[in-house]
Amino acid sequence: MVARVGVLGPAGHAAATLARRRAVPLGGGAFLTSWLNTTSTSPPDWSPAASSPCNWSHISCTGTGTTRTVSSVSFQSVHLAGATLPATGLCAALPGLVSFVVSDANLTGAVPDDLWRCRRLAVLNVSGIALTGPIPPSLGNASALQTLALNSNQLSGSIPPELAYLAPTLRNLLLFDNRHSGDLPPSLGDLRLLESLRAGGNHDLSGPERVRRSHVPPRLH
Repeated sequence: MVARVGVLGPAGHAAATLARRRAVPLGGGAFLTSWLNTTSTSPPDWSPAASSPCNWSHISCTGTGTTRTVSSVSFQSVHLAGATLPATGLCAALPGLVSFVVSDANLTGAVPDDLWRCRRLAVLNVSGIALTGPIPPSLGNASALQTLALNSNQLSGSIPPELAYLAPTLRNLLLFDNRHSGDLPPSLGDLRLLESLRAGGNHDLSGPERVRRSHVPPRLH
């Protein structure tokens, strides 16, 4: 009789599946480790073998037990040379994200075009990390955003009037010390809850200190 090798019964398949799941961090951990494992300065406690990222440094979670989800990612004045801001997929991987702060951290890249999909995101601070390119008009659909800090980068192009769609929630809009050009959109006057608007240091940007209420283009879908 020849013994059959490598064939798993139902119990064996279940055990193998469980082992594979345990090898991948839950709650967005796989996305986070793939993001910063490309840099030599990734946090030492960010282990791909961890069952959850909720005990990692720079990470905060909400919920209990298996329902815990990442609510905050924070890197401030942390050296992350060699890394880039995730180009896409952040919101899909971290649907419970409320605060994403990566400032003065030596990152490069561009402002992701799909951040509006983070439906709970209240704080987006990606200041001082040498970002380039334009501000995506789609950010106007980030329906929970209260603070948008894009200052002290190398962002260019015009400031999208679609940011006025953030009127129900936005309180702080920091765009200073970039390379923006054109006119400051009058529609920003529709941001009725705004407490702070700073756009200085953009030498090719013009517009009045006080913006007026105005209509904006049709909402993106």
